[in-house]
Amino acid sequence: MEVLQGGASKAPTISEEKLNSIRLLSADQRKVESEIVSAEMNKSLAVKKLESIYQQYAKFDEEVVKEFGLGAVVNLRTGEVTIKVKQ
Repeated sequence: MEVLQGGASKAPTISEEKLNSIRLLSADQRKVESEIVSAEMNKSLAVKKLESIYQQYAKFDEEVVKEFGLGAVVNLRTGEVTIKVKQ
């Protein structure tokens, strides 16, 4: 450690190349962490949308059962309703 005038010590330093490498790694880390946060937020929104869809399906299912009875199946292409009977 180098001693400066007045008795103060100069702190040791790393090379400019290593410092730049560390800076790049730090910037990359912050970028990836930000991407993770963004992905988590997108995932959360997607899960909420999916839950809403499930709730809507449940409502329609309930309406179909009330109108056609248990075991009613709706053909999504034609809209035709068939009743599945357990054997």
